[in-house]
Amino acid sequence: MTLPNGLRSAARWVGIAGLAVGLCLAAIMLGLHLPWVQARVGQWAASQLLARGITIRTAGLSYNLATLSVHVAGLVASTTADPQHPFLEAARLDVTLPLAACSTACNG
Repeated sequence: MTLPNGLRSAARWVGIAGLAVGLCLAAIMLGLHLPWVQARVGQWAASQLLARGITIRTAGLSYNLATLSVHVAGLVASTTADPQHPFLEAARLDVTLPLAACSTACNG
């Protein structure tokens, strides 16, 4: 079965557009995993916690959006009222979220 020229041309453009969108999404996902982007995300998270009265210090933060996992090294958390006495100290903290956590966040 052959397609008419107009339909074949439209199908080709739809395929090319789909490929372009897929490549753009892949590039964005890779960009979000760059070390300097992860460092900025860590700074943003620390500022959000500071606004809520919690101070954190970390030796390192990394995440993987594909597996919904976060790794924090050298975590020290304390309240802004008493920063000399931390309520949490962890040499290493690994958190993996279930996929349902993402769908709940998206659905509100």
